[in-house]
Amino acid sequence: LSYDCQCKYCHHLIERMLEAFPSLAHLLQDFRFTIPAVHVQNHLAVCMWLFAAAYKACTGRFHGKTAEQIWAEFNLLGVATCQMTMGHRQDTIIQSLTGWNLQK
Repeated sequence: LSYDCQCKYCHHLIERMLEAFPSLAHLLQDFRFTIPAVHVQNHLAVCMWLFAAAYKACTGRFHGKTAEQIWAEFNLLGVATCQMTMGHRQDTIIQSLTGWNLQK
C-alpha cells in the first residue's frame, strides 16, 4: 500500500479497521506500507528506512509517479462509461486496464 503520507496514515490503522471492518482487519497482516520514492526523500530519515519501497521485500520497483500516471487517462474513461450498465462498465474498465498494462 503506497501513499505519500503513509508514515502518518498507517498509525492506528489496524485499530481503526477492527472498529469499522472487523471481518477484514486480518487482511492488513499481508500489507506492506510504503511511500513513493519521489516523496520519501522529503520525509524524516527514519521514514526512508521504514517506508521506502527499496527496503521492502517483494516490492516492485517504479518511480514515484508511475502509480499516478494512469489516472490522467482513466479520468476520461469515467465520462465515457458513466451511463453504461454496471457489467458493461466493468468490462470496459477491465479491458482498458489490460490494454494499459500491455502497452507498458
